[in-house]
Amino acid sequence: MSHIDESYSFGRIAAPTQWHSVSNELISQQEPTQHPYDDIQEKQHLHTKIRDIRNCVYTPDATRDIWQSNPNGDCEDKCLHLIGLYTEHDLFNSLRLAICELSSGTQHAVLLMYTTEGTKVIDPTRSNLAVDWENYPISKWIMRHRIGFLWENFKEL
Repeated sequence: MSHIDESYSFGRIAAPTQWHSVSNELISQQEPTQHPYDDIQEKQHLHTKIRDIRNCVYTPDATRDIWQSNPNGDCEDKCLHLIGLYTEHDLFNSLRLAICELSSGTQHAVLLMYTTEGTKVIDPTRSNLAVDWENYPISKWIMRHRIGFLWENFKEL
């Protein structure tokens, strides 16, 4: 297991326009922290929440893409909803929204979870578990949230 930061360098980029409509309480103002992620009950609780969100209806935005916490929304809405469930938990500062490209060429939002044992991907749209980032099936990583309104793009080392 490894951290995604060991395989990429990052360049600062402007926050996506949609980020400006996200509730401030869902936007971490601290650098990402590495959560121990070693408590079995905590893992089961997280996986239950991921599964519950995944089982909600997937509803794409009708017109322009708006990012808001909604378990019945599209991919970034589901991710933001999961972040919102952890605002009062120490796991909050280890979760970051990221955009990747799937093998179909479609952009997709997931959560990166920084842990002491490595970076995990949480995808409440397509999976019930937090998986090692190297095992998550994508074509490429595009960008991730870092802190506040700072976003970064992924650059191959």
